[in-house]
Amino acid sequence: MEAILEKKPLKKTLEIESLLKPIDLELHIPGSKSVTHRAFIMAALANGVSHIENPCLCSDTRATLKGLSSLGVNIEENSEGLVIHGTGGQFEVVQDSLCFENSGTSLRFFVTLCTLANRPITITGDSRMEERPIGAMVDALLELGCKIVYLKSKGYPPVKIFPGLTGGKCHLRGDISSQYFSSILISSPFASQSVLIQPTSAIHSRPYIDITLSMMNQFGIQVNQDNQTQLLKISNQKKYTATNYVVEGDFSSASYFFAAVAILGGNITLKGLNSHSHQGDIIFLEILHRMGCQVLVNSEGIHLSRSPNKNLIGLSIDMGNCPDLVQSMCIVASFASTASYISNIAHLKHKETDRIEATASELRHLGVGVETTSHSMKIIPQKTYHGGKVATYNDHRMAMAFAIMGLKVPGISIENPSCVDKSFPQFFELLNQFYA
Repeated sequence: MEAILEKKPLKKTLEIESLLKPIDLELHIPGSKSVTHRAFIMAALANGVSHIENPCLCSDTRATLKGLSSLGVNIEENSEGLVIHGTGGQFEVVQDSLCFENSGTSLRFFVTLCTLANRPITITGDSRMEERPIGAMVDALLELGCKIVYLKSKGYPPVKIFPGLTGGKCHLRGDISSQYFSSILISSPFASQSVLIQPTSAIHSRPYIDITLSMMNQFGIQVNQDNQTQLLKISNQKKYTATNYVVEGDFSSASYFFAAVAILGGNITLKGLNSHSHQGDIIFLEILHRMGCQVLVNSEGIHLSRSPNKNLIGLSIDMGNCPDLVQSMCIVASFASTASYISNIAHLKHKETDRIEATASELRHLGVGVETTSHSMKIIPQKTYHGGKVATYNDHRMAMAFAIMGLKVPGISIENPSCVDKSFPQFFELLNQFYA
């Protein structure tokens, strides 16, 4: 069968050729984007030289690397990954203005990181980034003695950040972005005094904070947590230690290929994933098992299978802790025998696009029944679907999820497929292997 990609660069609109057979495939999943961001920054903050192997090198993580270079961090790239010469938290600014384009993780992490620099820095992003809120995080940083000035709209980038992170206690909402917590956590060991972070609401996407805490521990920083109050305490008495760190495979990226087997049937083995990972998106394996797939973990990798003769079952599921799975879940749910209800996803409105409305709009365009509220989606499967051009809204997860739907539904084409470079540049290259 003819491959999806005939030449590079990708066309402005890419038609996905549907598959006529169940899947039987083995793939290696690249390193986690979330882990890579954190590894780069913690290595830059450490004393000594760190080696980061198997990093995810995509437009988002390269934005983080560019930002670190602008703070005077010496970074070398080799065949195994990157060598990062730590600064011990002493940043000598090389460039006074940093633009992170559409990398929300980079921008939010650097809001706190830049308080450790030796002079003021302006942080900005693209037009969509100027619509993504940072106000709750900035309010918490002001409590910690930081000076941050909004340059356009209050609560949103761009901002000017001045040197100084005093510490003390701050209060932080947990229902907008877990990245606010991770940003403050990562830089807090360099505050003038210990930092206490008190959540003031339920924390969405909590697994991403767990990734941060686990990695801080691996780089030598122990964070104290009060299980009753959820208070986080970070001492300023210990600093990061240079580490040789191997980035595990990305469960968010893996979700698309697991979803492909769920809707088409067959078998897939994905290598490079940590079956004990703190990544929240590992839960997709449990979700797909509940829907009717079989999961097996052994030394070869993680295997997922579904008999084409076995129906998928719709679910009611709270996805507050795994927002990056929602689009993949919607695609799988579209082929279930019963409806699915996805709840606790209001924070998706603050992603690369409003993912609730964007996903619903494109599913309806292809014939899927969808009902939405400000915080939920109901997917109502139909007997047949039709092809069409899918708008991606410059959102990498829209492109990848609907490309998977195109394996099942003939005639689906993806606008702006190159937007996958944000997190998973190899996506279409690996998808090509489904046609071998």
